[in-house]
Amino acid sequence: MKVEFLRGFWKDEGSIDFQGRLTGDSRSAKIIEQLILLHQALGFSVGKCMYMEEGKPMYKIYVRKTPESLLRFWTFKLFKHSIVTRGYYKGFKKIDVVVKHLKASDVIMLY
Repeated sequence: MKVEFLRGFWKDEGSIDFQGRLTGDSRSAKIIEQLILLHQALGFSVGKCMYMEEGKPMYKIYVRKTPESLLRFWTFKLFKHSIVTRGYYKGFKKIDVVVKHLKASDVIMLY
């Protein structure tokens, strides 16, 4: 159930940038705190930050970019069918971008 919940979050609120950084945003600090606990329960190393958007606080969860985290993200299929909607990888499946940022030795472990 935890994984399905996280898939929904990453599908709707998550992103991966051209450097392979995994982030997700929410207006609720409490939701971000709960997301951190869920990720940690699944073995992820995560962090959070706060920023202002249109004069209101926004909160960001980020998965620390390590080979283990990227492999775990792929294993749990947290992006599943999500598509990148802007930027360098626009049109790519987000999970394919995760794979692109794994080292060759890590990718071999996927297959």
